Amino acid sequence: MKENDDRSNAFLATGEAGSPERDAALPKFVADTQDWARRTQQALDAHATPPRLSTRALQRYIDDMQLFVASVRPGPGTQYDEAAWTDSIVAYGGTLATCQQLGIGW
Repeated sequence: MKENDDRSNAFLATGEAGSPERDAALPKFVADTQDWARRTQQALDAHATPPRLSTRALQRYIDDMQLFVASVRPGPGTQYDEAAWTDSIVAYGGTLATCQQLGIGW
């Protein structure tokens, strides 16, 4: 989760959606996020016995990030990009809250 946090924050720090800097950073962000999602999905599949809320929230977050990078394009962000990003934050919050209850942080 921290790896994806760091990558997402670095991507957002490149500038506004549609800026040359953000557009230039997009291909690496997409490729790195797809790699993270693949590895995180493998870990979740191998350890799918925690409380179901935890696994469902993490699965939703993985899916949301994959859907976001599948549709985001260079140029100004769209309402769909914003919705996908916001949805991923909600799923992230579910995962974060569950982990914090267990004393796990990042």
